[in-house]
Amino acid sequence: MLQQVNFQGLSGHINFDSRLLPAQPWRFDVLNMQPGQPDFTTVGLLNSSGYTSFAPIIWPNNLTVTPYDKFEEAETVGAVYLLIVELTLLLGLVIGTILEHKHFYYLPESGV
Repeated sequence: MLQQVNFQGLSGHINFDSRLLPAQPWRFDVLNMQPGQPDFTTVGLLNSSGYTSFAPIIWPNNLTVTPYDKFEEAETVGAVYLLIVELTLLLGLVIGTILEHKHFYYLPESGV
């Protein structure tokens, strides 16, 4: 049985927790913009006993597969940038350690 739903819908943020509802029966129609239809269509029924589907939910790009909760590309790009920064810092540390070990010191001609 569906206990909790939390997502960003067309009308705004949707937060549904069936444990907070009263004990009496309840019912919600699940609406979706179907291809070729000018308006929203009822694609399912969510009630106190569960979910009944009448038609598949059509997601952006006409997909019927439920998308992930998070936008993965942004997280992947952020992880790649973080990895590049960490590797650059590590490379600098390794090069600095090698130069220190070989007693290599650079002083400009001015002697400062």
